[in-house]
Amino acid sequence: MNTLSWLAVGLGAVMLALYVPMVIAPASSRKAWLAFPRHRPSAWVLTAIALVWSAVYLYQMPLGGFERWKPLLYVLTPATFLLIVFFADELLSVRALGALMLLLPTPLLFHARQHESGWSYVITVLAYLMVIKGMLLVLNPYLLRRWIERHLHSDVMWRLGGAAGTVVAALLAGLGMTALRG
Repeated sequence: MNTLSWLAVGLGAVMLALYVPMVIAPASSRKAWLAFPRHRPSAWVLTAIALVWSAVYLYQMPLGGFERWKPLLYVLTPATFLLIVFFADELLSVRALGALMLLLPTPLLFHARQHESGWSYVITVLAYLMVIKGMLLVLNPYLLRRWIERHLHSDVMWRLGGAAGTVVAALLAGLGMTALRG
């Protein structure tokens, strides 16, 4: 399997892990998702992952006249983490999730561009939808809670949303295992 296949299977697996509990245990998973925006441990972990990932991207990027400042990333990344978790902790879990949704499309689009199958357009569209959703979550983290309360207020609606997400995740993982091989 090529890298794009692995990315599609991995993304499908993560999506399955998020959506299957919505189908199996709607009440407890809805309660967990409603508590997620203010959950400190997940906020800290997701923020750390997003900051390290961003620092790696910055370190690999050609920055011209700023090349000499790259070693400062080793100090600035932990300092930024501490500043964020102590001074910008309002709905940080959702913002960090949005930041990860902004970072993840980079490898997806890179490998989709190099893949010759027409199915790589599915990954491309998914990546751009992820970017849009990530921007919305970073700019307005209240959207997640509002969307859950407005559209998925009952167990039936929660299960339907989880079932739709499970189908998309299974199709993505299946696409990665079959059509994107090469």
